[in-house]
Parts: sequence; structure tokens; C-alpha cells
Amino acid sequence: MADDREERIRKRAYEMWQRDGSPEGQHHAHWQEAEAEVDAEMTAEAGAGGAAQDAPKDETKPAKPARSRKAAADKTASKATAKAAKAAPKTATARKPRAKKATKPPSDG
Repeated sequence: MADDREERIRKRAYEMWQRDGSPEGQHHAHWQEAEAEVDAEMTAEAGAGGAAQDAPKDETKPAKPARSRKAAADKTASKATAKAAKAAPKTATARKPRAKKATKPPSDG
């Protein structure tokens, strides 16, 4: 069973790595994310062994679709940017006084 778990993690991490554009140096992050997903799946499978037979399928909640890491990071970044922009107080800058219009000298006309 441990071999099956490790193989599932390996495949999932590889899929994530490919999905993210094959970045170098991200293997630990992909492995940890894949490990968490596979463990959650295996726990759900183990818990659903007896419960799935008792409950009708139409009453169970559908699983939420997984968001890509990139989409989640973009959403987090946009929230942080919006929050920083909102929190930054607008400073009043001193304006220069308007220049007075030059008056024409009276003509002798």
C-alpha cells in the first residue's frame, strides 16, 4: 500500500510540474502538494468504504474542482495588491499657486 501511495504521489507531482511549465527547483513544492492531495483522497476512499454503501449517491455533495496553483497565486497577489492600494493613504501634495494673468497695458488709441 505504501508503494501505491508513493507511485500516486509521484505521478501527481509530475503532472503538477508539467502543468506549471516544468519549472526548475519546484520539486519539493510539487511533491508536498501532491502528497497532501493523495493523502486526502486515500482518507476519503478509506472513509467512504462503508459509508458509500449506506448513503445514496444523489445526496452526497460533489467535490469542488481543484484550482490551479497559478490561479490561486494570482488571486492572492491581486488581493494583496488591492489591499495595499486601499490601505495606502493619499498624501496631499502642495500645489503651486496659479500664476496671475498678465494684464495688457492700456492702449492710447
